[in-house]
Amino acid sequence: MVNVDQFYNSKKGWVHRDLWVDNFLFHNDKVSAILDFDRLDYDYVELDIGRAVISCALHDGVLNKSLVASFLEGYRNELDFPVGNIVRAIQMLWYMESTWWIHANMDQHSVPPSRFADEMNWIAKNYSALHSILADL
Repeated sequence: MVNVDQFYNSKKGWVHRDLWVDNFLFHNDKVSAILDFDRLDYDYVELDIGRAVISCALHDGVLNKSLVASFLEGYRNELDFPVGNIVRAIQMLWYMESTWWIHANMDQHSVPPSRFADEMNWIAKNYSALHSILADL
């Protein structure tokens, strides 16, 4: 399922590693601050992209492709991110986070962790379809 060799070509840099919607503060429709840097590390940049996209664009088991496209358009205004790399970013996110949230006691999660488990389950169920869903973004 996971070909980790594909990750080795990924850009590395300082990564938040917990860039989900509750760690963003907004003012006038713009991000005004990012919170919670306790997981900051030198890692694959795509982890933050995958986390932000899944957190902001997946709702009730449906990935809003227009929100993904809007996020990537804004991101690309600042930094290079080749078309199609969002697939790898989400796959990398699953590879990093799935063991944190998917386990025998996951039915006892509080609200935020159950959200993350739902996200990881969605990625797992759609893993092989990610290319057809997102390759043009």
